[in-house]
Amino acid sequence: GAGRRWGGWLRTPPLLACIVLAIALAPTVCGQAGSGTFRFGNIMWTSEGNTVSFVLDVVVTRAQAGWAFDGTAPDGYSREGDEVILSGQEAPQFFYGDRQVDRVLRMQVTESSVRDNWIRGVVRLPPHTYPSPNNQGKPWTAQYTGCCRFTDLLNNAGDPYALSADVDLTRSSRSATSAVPPVVTVPYNPVSMPRPTLYVAADDSASIDWSLGKPAIVGGAVHVGALNTTGSLSVPLAPIAAMHTAGAYCANTSSSGACLYALLAQDSSVAGLTVEGWVRIADDEGGYVLSTGEDVRGSCPFTGAERVRRCEMSVLSIRVNSTTVTVGHEVDEAADPYFSAAHTTFDVCSSSAEVCEVLRAYDAGMSGSMTRKWVHLAVVRTPAPAGGAACAGGAARLQYTVYLNGVLLGVSEGMCGAMNRVGLASHGALLFGAYRPEGNSSAYTEATLAEWRFWHGVRSPSQITGSMLARIRPAADGEAPTEGVVTVATHTSSNVLMALWDFTVACEGEEACTVSRVDPLYPTGGPFRALLGAAATEAVVTAETDSSGVMFWESAVGAMEGVDPNGRVTLLPKKGPGLYQVTVYISRGGTSGRVPVDFMVHVVHVEPDAEGLNTLCPGGLMGCAFAGNQFMPTLRVMGDVLMAGECSAVYRPGPALSSDLGGVLYPCSVAAYTGFQVRLTALGEDAQRALGPGGAPGDGPDGDSTLVGFAAGRGPGGGGG
Repeated sequence: GAGRRWGGWLRTPPLLACIVLAIALAPTVCGQAGSGTFRFGNIMWTSEGNTVSFVLDVVVTRAQAGWAFDGTAPDGYSREGDEVILSGQEAPQFFYGDRQVDRVLRMQVTESSVRDNWIRGVVRLPPHTYPSPNNQGKPWTAQYTGCCRFTDLLNNAGDPYALSADVDLTRSSRSATSAVPPVVTVPYNPVSMPRPTLYVAADDSASIDWSLGKPAIVGGAVHVGALNTTGSLSVPLAPIAAMHTAGAYCANTSSSGACLYALLAQDSSVAGLTVEGWVRIADDEGGYVLSTGEDVRGSCPFTGAERVRRCEMSVLSIRVNSTTVTVGHEVDEAADPYFSAAHTTFDVCSSSAEVCEVLRAYDAGMSGSMTRKWVHLAVVRTPAPAGGAACAGGAARLQYTVYLNGVLLGVSEGMCGAMNRVGLASHGALLFGAYRPEGNSSAYTEATLAEWRFWHGVRSPSQITGSMLARIRPAADGEAPTEGVVTVATHTSSNVLMALWDFTVACEGEEACTVSRVDPLYPTGGPFRALLGAAATEAVVTAETDSSGVMFWESAVGAMEGVDPNGRVTLLPKKGPGLYQVTVYISRGGTSGRVPVDFMVHVVHVEPDAEGLNTLCPGGLMGCAFAGNQFMPTLRVMGDVLMAGECSAVYRPGPALSSDLGGVLYPCSVAAYTGFQVRLTALGEDAQRALGPGGAPGDGPDGDSTLVGFAAGRGPGGGGG
């Protein structure tokens, strides 16, 4: 009673993804019904001189509640032949890597599915001329970014996406190209089967390198101290200081400016401050990322010791150079210069081999340096444990805990806080990118900043890692992430967001622009938003993001185990059966022409039976997601080829050798010769029986609801497959 199909199409229920031939052939799409936006992306490029033409191959959701891609289909939505402007929760953009950006991306729809609710198409960007073949010896990094990923994914669901392509015209005149289906289905059983694998097909496989996707960032940023000028951002603290009464506990409201000031000023009425954000220093020297001091827009009326104590002394500072992170504050001293530093320095590679290894992955010299790499800093300041000598003037003893990329660097010893902090109230400011800036040009830091957040309370390691790779976008005050009610007694286990600067500043044109003011993203309204606006001095400009460090992940942590030299990806489906996002990069000879292939993998749980067939519903049909389908269909692709090595073959006309390309060669090359016609045979096998009356298995051939099919078409470059 097992029915069979040879060739042709076969139709499966929506939850059983289609089987596709993808041996360097154009893919056939198989989507899954449901809501979402971005599902699949592929970047390709060609060049002539310094002019590069980019092409994006994209799959997105066709329609969902509240919006749709309109078009000429009978239901009013888009279909083949229509042109749509790509959109989403955050509209996709294409950054060329040289401060140029395309913000309106028009896609020509080439395929669509009403049942599975997707459209696929091509975005052909206008030819772009770079000022030089590469970026001072490094590739230009182009990025396709937006938000959000398909919501039915088991990893990265609803997250922003950033697909990066490298362009170095001294090494390659075009990128590698690939032809991978937007959804690839693999059977898996964690008990009885090895981890599932799949192949990423690419052109000219003899010269292609495969690698897993690295992290990259999305969103805006600001660059301070450009070319070592006096560029910084200054948030005056006097307005919010006026809202706070010394010694009085501030209200536990997320928009309370009084709380923010009290925590910065080391007020004894509050405990627990967490500051976190992303930074990319431009040189090995680095500098102060964050400090407090005199507002650069005001003039301190004092001199000598009073000036230091009332205007200049920093009650919080974070400094980064190529190898270390330094945190702390300053305390009063009787003698000139009237202050001393209470700082702790952590050497990154000495403190954490884990972080050092990550940094080395982004450095050809394997140095572990933080220079020109995005890193995430989290600094937690709390009262120090009991013990130690009493501090002068009744100042509190403080302790700092520092995390880099979510990994603990260390915990400082207890250190005395400042005695006199009144200057912070009248002339103080929160400074980004500067330290004691008055008349001191060397105190400015050239760096790029993004997503800086201030929390009342202690953020745990899991909370830091859980949110650092995602953007926080509260819709209104009071909707910020909150963990419990923060009090002096609960500050170690509770926290609430007080302020957030994402440093995304819109420019009128496509070029980077000078920044005059940066408003906080949170609070979203009320008096505090206006008060927390950061004024910019000279040489603060908008900045693009790149893939030089770890921020928002392109590829899911833990979803892939590795990729071998032949393009075989081994999956790690930790969350069980379902949809996973996978990002693989292909390049020509190392990093030349490196481009992403971003697609989904549908992992289907099966139970192999005694005959070796993959059973879909081993527990019976009741409650089975694949009702009517007892076994997973199979597909083999055969070719008349002569093996010429482990990963290559030559087409051989005449007696068929019937080599299985899917199991042996794919995605390796098959060489053919002019005048011969290459023959490929696709064998689809369906081992399940149709259901009879009442849902019982029937004895006849399969019904129309269970079919097997394949697709064959053009190769990825438009030539023969």
